[in-house]
Amino acid sequence: MICAGLAALLLIGLRGIIFIGGGSFNQIIDAISMTPWSRNADWLIKSTVICLSWLGFYVALRASGWPTGVARVARFAAALGFSLFCIAVLNIADLQKGIPITRPAPASGQLTSSALERHRRVVWIIFDELDYRLVLGDQVRQPLAQLKHFRALAQFGVSADQAQSPSDATATSIPSLLLGRPTAGARYLGSANYQLRGLGHDTTAFTESNSVFAHLPASNSSFSILGFYQPYCQIFTSAARCDAHPMAFYEWYQGLIDWAPWPLLRLTMHDPMYAISAEQHRLVPTFIGRRDDALTFLHLNVPHLSSHYAADHFHQAVSSDMQVQYDVNLRLADEMLGEIIAQLRNVSREQDVLLIVSGDHGFRLMKQRPDENRPVPWLAWRVGAVDGQRIAAPISTVHTAALIDQFLNNKIDTQSDLAHWWAGRLVLPRLAVSPKNHDD
Repeated sequence: MICAGLAALLLIGLRGIIFIGGGSFNQIIDAISMTPWSRNADWLIKSTVICLSWLGFYVALRASGWPTGVARVARFAAALGFSLFCIAVLNIADLQKGIPITRPAPASGQLTSSALERHRRVVWIIFDELDYRLVLGDQVRQPLAQLKHFRALAQFGVSADQAQSPSDATATSIPSLLLGRPTAGARYLGSANYQLRGLGHDTTAFTESNSVFAHLPASNSSFSILGFYQPYCQIFTSAARCDAHPMAFYEWYQGLIDWAPWPLLRLTMHDPMYAISAEQHRLVPTFIGRRDDALTFLHLNVPHLSSHYAADHFHQAVSSDMQVQYDVNLRLADEMLGEIIAQLRNVSREQDVLLIVSGDHGFRLMKQRPDENRPVPWLAWRVGAVDGQRIAAPISTVHTAALIDQFLNNKIDTQSDLAHWWAGRLVLPRLAVSPKNHDD
């Protein structure tokens, strides 16, 4: 019975890795085989951990005296599975060791009050899994009052009807957006080795030196980052402030949460996405208030599931319907956007601020087939402007980094300029990923 219970727990954990958020076996392989295995000392240590943990589990299960006969293979499999789980945990701990989850702004090198006067600034927000058709398009389910800030931004700012994200996966889409070039795949091999595969056979390192942050004006190169999933604070070491929860290795854990009654588990377990949502909601005003930055980049985890934090925030029960969960997260995203807009109105009295709002990909659980295009919103607003502009032609949001460079260097000014800048920009192919086979 003990063996059966442990084997069942292992299956639930594996199920979480594979299915929660549409994960894949690559997550298992990456967690087990992740560097620094290549170093002999680490290989020896981790191999020893696998052998000893497997032996310990196996002896414990065998001591139970059950099962017998051919069913003993379950005993072997359960022991092996838990030994691999141990090494995955060891790898994750090794990766995150020394990562600055929070890096406060330096005491020097900030702009003086006189230099702050009317300097240009961009606030770039990526809402994770923000879907155009569910926010502004033909599949909106929300009452008008619940998404009023997205709709107001589309009315008074620059709005694209057919904005295409670089990829259907966060792991590839975010690097593409920050580098301003399309990528066909990403593999995290350690803090100094994040490799991106181009649309051909070329490989590019995801580093600060080839990102939008390296091309900020010399007169003001300060930037800050609030995010999750990506190891932002490891890669962008020049950030004046960085708060991030790197690498989403919590899918197996989320699997346990989603397989059991939530009220019961909530008493004993902690949902990582809940904590990330709560912390980001608390920190957003701090980042918007950083007037000395030329670029403030916010990668917010809503409306990506799960919706436990949003449900708590709005004092409602957590639904088992994923569409309903997405709807309540959209409502939270709109509320956060409204708070940001209100704060930027005050900041803009001293600065020329450009707000850009988009998503890294659409809502994948709505896809009927792997290659279905789920466009994302792309909204830009010269804070204070009211001359709304509409971009009806398809655009690729991967060009956003180039647009930011143009704005900060005073080559783009009005909202009309922002809209016309997209004319003739190449619409790049989007990397389609199956809802059951993506990396986030």
